Parts: sequence; structure tokens; C-alpha cells
Amino acid sequence: MQKSYERALSKVNSLTARVEELWSENKVLGEKLGDLNRVEWALGRDTVETIVQREKSLEEAQRKQNRERKRKIDRGGR
Repeated sequence: MQKSYERALSKVNSLTARVEELWSENKVLGEKLGDLNRVEWALGRDTVETIVQREKSLEEAQRKQNRERKRKIDRGGR
């Protein structure tokens, strides 16, 4: 009975710690969202959307380039 209680208490403690981690993470994300809203307000929604889409396109092009480079290396080793 004591071991069962200790296991349950341990699980409760680990879940409590995880909830606290998530709460802290949520708080940080909320602050980031507030910052993003400030930037959007300052620059304009259209400008921010254009910048975000351009960056996404650049990231995708970089991923594609890295995949191609990796393929060339893999084929060269054969």
C-alpha cells in the first residue's frame, strides 16, 4: 500500500512540474504574441504578411537546396 501511494505521489509531482513548465512556456509565448502584434501594428498587417511569406519561401528554397546537396553527396559515395 505504501509503495502504491509513493508511486501515485511521484506521478502527481511529475505532472505538477510539467504543468508548471507548460504554464511558463505559455506565458513566454503570450509575450511573443504581444510583441508580434506590436510589430504588426507598427508596420501594418500587409507588410508583416509579405515579410513572413518571403521568409517562408526562402526557408523552403534553402531546404530544397540542402536536399539536393545531400542527394549529390549520397550518390557520389556509391
